[in-house]
Amino acid sequence: MPDMSSFFSKFLTAESLKEGPRTLTIKGVKVQDVGKDDKKEKKLVMSFEEDDRGCTLGSVRYDQAAEIFGTRNTDEWIGKQIQLVFDPSVKFAGKRVGGIAFRAVA
Repeated sequence: MPDMSSFFSKFLTAESLKEGPRTLTIKGVKVQDVGKDDKKEKKLVMSFEEDDRGCTLGSVRYDQAAEIFGTRNTDEWIGKQIQLVFDPSVKFAGKRVGGIAFRAVA
């Protein structure tokens, strides 16, 4: 049976980019509780017009978006498009695990 975890997630995952990059329109960026039960923490989450799932913004993705749009003001990102790609060099806890990276839309 295929891994359905990304299908039921509130957030986009690297698995959700398995079929290739996605170009999405930013609907907003807001602080949300992320995690399960007693391990919840507040994080920035980018939401999109074309997908109900959001994308968490750690410092790397936040910096990527700020560079793409030329501003760190997330309100100015609304309505703009961004490409989500699978990046095999993304690290988590010091290990290369692959993950989502942002690219400018050509």
